[in-house]
Amino acid sequence: MRIDHDAMVLVADGRKMLFFRNRGDNVFPNLEAETVRVQDNPAARE
Repeated sequence: MRIDHDAMVLVADGRKMLFFRNRGDNVFPNLEAETVRVQDNPAARE
């Protein structure tokens, strides 16, 4: 998979969301974290 220069990549699960920006090119990507958000998601079980 090739990622264009300055493209954004989203990585997320139920607790954390990360936005990365490709500062490299499509042959040699260099992903840098742009935004990190963490949601407190306590367990619903007792």
